[in-house]
Amino acid sequence: MYRKKLMRACLTGLMVVTVATANVAPVFAAEAPAEETVQEPGAGAVGADVTVKFVDERGNVIDEKNLSFDEGIYNYEMLDQYLPAGYERKSMGDFHALQGAVIEVRVMQKAPVEEVQNVKINYYDEAAGKQVAEVPVQVSSNASVVDMAILTRYLPAGYTLEGSDCEIRGGYVYVSVAPAEEVQNVKINYYDEAAKKQVAEVPVQVSIDTSCVNMAILTRYLPKGYTIEGTDCIIRDGYVYVSVAPAEEVQNVKINYYDEDAEKQVAEVPVQVSIDTSCVNMAILTRYMPEGYALVSSDCIIRDGYVYVSVKKDVEIREAVLHITCETPNGEVVTTETVTAEGADGEDAVFRLGVDFNLPTGYKLSNDRDQVTEITIPFGSTGGHTMVVEKGDLSSIVKIQFVDAENNDEVVAGGDYFVDGDGDGIFHTREITEWVPEGYELQEVGDFQVELYKETPLQLSVTKIKEDKPETPDPEEPNKPEKPEDPDKEDTNNKDDKKEDTKKEDKKKNSPKTGDETSAAAAALPAGVSLAAILAVLVKKFK
Repeated sequence: MYRKKLMRACLTGLMVVTVATANVAPVFAAEAPAEETVQEPGAGAVGADVTVKFVDERGNVIDEKNLSFDEGIYNYEMLDQYLPAGYERKSMGDFHALQGAVIEVRVMQKAPVEEVQNVKINYYDEAAGKQVAEVPVQVSSNASVVDMAILTRYLPAGYTLEGSDCEIRGGYVYVSVAPAEEVQNVKINYYDEAAKKQVAEVPVQVSIDTSCVNMAILTRYLPKGYTIEGTDCIIRDGYVYVSVAPAEEVQNVKINYYDEDAEKQVAEVPVQVSIDTSCVNMAILTRYMPEGYALVSSDCIIRDGYVYVSVKKDVEIREAVLHITCETPNGEVVTTETVTAEGADGEDAVFRLGVDFNLPTGYKLSNDRDQVTEITIPFGSTGGHTMVVEKGDLSSIVKIQFVDAENNDEVVAGGDYFVDGDGDGIFHTREITEWVPEGYELQEVGDFQVELYKETPLQLSVTKIKEDKPETPDPEEPNKPEKPEDPDKEDTNNKDDKKEDTKKEDKKKNSPKTGDETSAAAAALPAGVSLAAILAVLVKKFK
């Protein structure tokens, strides 16, 4: 009796301790670890403390973890549990855990999870007037139809698709089906003629109307380790005969991808090649190239079961950004411009004036200082540069031809001429007056657009300047001069002279005529008239 009581007391105490432990355990489990460092298997042992950086496609560090490992080689897959939320791993292969090492893990953002809707596919046999199957599927919430591939995937066995518009109506898609055609059972006899034995016998079903089995089916069920030697594919008494032979023997080879710059093996990939070959072709070496690396060289030769391949890390392409400010010597900002370039990380981008960027229209580099026209910054960086500018000549060059309007528009002169000094895009004919051909005068006056005549010549009409011919003296009027002193010179003072002569004549009329007032010209006038009369008589006589 006492023994039973003692046993009951012990069991009660054990239950209390168990319940108490169960209640306390979640409290301890909920406590956050005191340190950021995460311990991997082997933590606490003498090993390697490493820093793991999760880096995106643009080289940005998304997250960083301090982890402890036993020194050695590990697969990147074991780091998946520490990936930043919303990211997935791109890095493949192995990494080497060494004390103090920094390991970069390439990551990319996961594709957003698409919202879906539940749809039921109603497979209906119209001939039999019955539903064959109802299959629930999920499609995008934005979809109004179900893809034909999905309808075919869930098609009930023994039926073929008759028709469907694929549209979702009230959560259903209607699909008309019909029983599939009748089939016949056929056996494929794979036979090794050299060994005189059957390798395999594979049963298949084909249409009851067919008399042969297509090559795709024969190849699909080909026994492993054999190749097809020949067949006519014809069905005879329920059999198709296929002659086969053993595939060539192979050897196991390991490809050693080695980074000579880092002096380490990047990856070791096992492959199988023909036993008769002494090398691995370049296509295989390229196919298994570790991600993030490029081939440097390899002789492809197999040595002791290995092929050595020298590799190097792919150059990371980064962007350089340059902000250019053009301002006057007084600090007035004229324009700002941003240019970019992409190149290998660790190299420099060179931005050239006139190639990668230009000065503002109507401006040139200021002459008050020396300035560089090539700006260099490292790829992956952002820089700024100021160009000091001043206003320049705003003239433009246009093509002009001067054509003779009186001679079938014959081109008498032409060329490239500077016009539009104010840079407003319009020039006037007065700007080219000085270039009109000698002996011609311009017949057109007006404004023209610069842009229209940078490539196509502007044709302006000109005419020859008329020359005044000297008149032959009339014998009846001998006082008329044979040749004027200067026929091209305009007598601008003619009117004034006449006024002066009129005043003098009036003065003479009003003044008393005395011998003192008679001029020498007046005295010589009768003699001049007499001489002219004599000359006129002589001229008539000789005619």
